[in-house]
Amino acid sequence: MPIPADDRNQPDPDDDDAPGIEAFSLRMADFGLRYEANFIPCDVYIRDGETGWSVRQGETDKPCGGGDMPGVLAEALRARRPRSAVQCATHVNHWQIVSAQGDRQEVRAKALQRNDAFIAKRREAMLERVQALDNVLVARLGDPRFVDCDTRYGSSLQVFGIATSVDTFLDKVMAAYAAQTGSLFEVGCGQGDFIADIRGRVERATGKAPYALGMDGSMAAILTSAGRYPALDWAADELERFLVIHDELVRDDTGAPRRWDMVLDKTGTIFIATYEEGRDYFARIQELMSAGGLYVYVAAKRHYDQYLCQRVYNGWPKHWIELADECFEPALNDDDPTEDRGYYKRVYRKRPSGKA
Repeated sequence: MPIPADDRNQPDPDDDDAPGIEAFSLRMADFGLRYEANFIPCDVYIRDGETGWSVRQGETDKPCGGGDMPGVLAEALRARRPRSAVQCATHVNHWQIVSAQGDRQEVRAKALQRNDAFIAKRREAMLERVQALDNVLVARLGDPRFVDCDTRYGSSLQVFGIATSVDTFLDKVMAAYAAQTGSLFEVGCGQGDFIADIRGRVERATGKAPYALGMDGSMAAILTSAGRYPALDWAADELERFLVIHDELVRDDTGAPRRWDMVLDKTGTIFIATYEEGRDYFARIQELMSAGGLYVYVAAKRHYDQYLCQRVYNGWPKHWIELADECFEPALNDDDPTEDRGYYKRVYRKRPSGKA
């Protein structure tokens, strides 16, 4: 990027080697920022700071102290009429709006209301974008619990890194089960990297890429997944709702409801809130698995033990892995030996009866 000659982010005109970038061609979200901040060529630039307003006209910055923006702007325009544009930069955290506690509460309530309205509008716009994609089977807004996920996934293009021990585990899984894996389904797929990696492993092992579908409740995650991996199919929906409509939506080459040879879960079911819902989930998943189908589970030990067991599974008769041990037939346990580091890595097989 060019080194800014001033805070308008313009390249130094005397630097012949300064690279040029088309205006507004970079998304701030790609760099982990949650806003767009673009400077344009202007004659008058007004900004607020901790010490008050200042006005830049040409190369001169003039402090203006306190006061409101209309007054500062009027004074600046009287001093020098702009020929092109006026730009204003404001930072609400510098404003002293009210002093009374009651007024503060009222302002905060209005701010939260406006923020909720903005979030709803943004999610609706994202929904329209996702619904227009050819490789998205269904896109429905989830409840507000996914707002934080949309914010996280929408502000950065993350890549799921596969740790060495997980990579070794997946090598074992492929050696044992790749030949029987003609279809892949991931619950809570995030931005799609895990299922895409395993699909590639199966293709390298067998010479044929399995059909693959990833689903997540975050609209932003599926928007990235569908663009990043166009050869895979995706679903943006709450897990509970998607499992209900699965059979009418997901069909195999014969037109029958698809059954899965391998179901992937890299701690993607954290929004299942109760033990009963967990049992219902495992029962439904087994109904959707082919005969001899596999359930592959990976979770970081520290996250599982210190967060999930204490906040999500707290109060359950059995935590998630214990429940999976009961509902499925354990096929492979490759947990890392260290107590609080590494990963839980399990493969389960569908019970012959198909019942959890």
